[in-house]
Amino acid sequence: MQQSRLDFLDIAKGITVLWVVWMHMEMPMYLWASFQMPFFFILSGTLYKQPDINKGIVWIKRKAISLLVPAFTFFCISALLMESKSEIGDLSWFWRFHKYSQGGIIWFLQAMFLYLCFHYLIVRYLQCKYWGILISLIFYPIGYFLYGKLYYDIIPCIPVAHILVNWIYFELGCLWGRNYQIITDPKLENKRLLFACFAVLFVVLVCTPVFNELCFRRIFGGQNLLIPVYGMVYNICMTYLVVLFSYKVGSFFIARPWRFYGHNSLVVYLAHWPIYIYAIKPLIDDGMNKFLGYVIVVALITTCIYFFNFCSPILIGKCK
Repeated sequence: MQQSRLDFLDIAKGITVLWVVWMHMEMPMYLWASFQMPFFFILSGTLYKQPDINKGIVWIKRKAISLLVPAFTFFCISALLMESKSEIGDLSWFWRFHKYSQGGIIWFLQAMFLYLCFHYLIVRYLQCKYWGILISLIFYPIGYFLYGKLYYDIIPCIPVAHILVNWIYFELGCLWGRNYQIITDPKLENKRLLFACFAVLFVVLVCTPVFNELCFRRIFGGQNLLIPVYGMVYNICMTYLVVLFSYKVGSFFIARPWRFYGHNSLVVYLAHWPIYIYAIKPLIDDGMNKFLGYVIVVALITTCIYFFNFCSPILIGKCK
């Protein structure tokens, strides 16, 4: 089966978003899951294309529909579920909305919309995409501090910590652009192998407790202060390995479901949380096998994909 030029990106997205579901269900893992959301921001950055100067407003409106409409849909679903379960308690409507947005895990869509707008304005008015790297790098340690301290509620309904800590990944993706030759060009096989070896070695160093303690704590003596540094390198390495693996398996049958879920990664991401929390988690708590629970969650997500795509595409920002 011949894969199209960027088909492997859908495969990579499918692998990663199903891994997000796996992680949220607290399944066994031996790799840090921290790369999952940076992966999507990096990928989105590589696909970014600056709109024409006279079409900026139209472009922003189109991005608002594709990102904020599904965010609002699952905000409402979260509100209905949380109110039906009486989970909110006696809070003002302002903070109730904050809880609804958290329950809908819509922060990713909010952040993505802001990153697109920020980068558009930076390139248009500063006329240099490197300013995006510099500005996001300044905010990265602030975001990491807030994220590490679990200060998620500084401004209700606005995920400040998540936005600041992940912005750098989108800008790195924009800087790289659509230069996928390192993945696709047969002439670069040796360089590709070299990068892969380095990435695997670094991932092993980070994810193996003994090596992590030796390299990043005893030798460099950084304790937790080094995590923002090697954590970023780890996320980039994992992104490279997942994309490379996706390209290599693109012609095999096993890649078809990954491609399907990757093409519908937005629905997978948004739908899995309420399905798991309100339908499957209580059953797992009562003794149901976790792996069976994961299969059921994915099956229900698949139903949601067909429902939204064929019955109500507007609810996920699509037009028929």
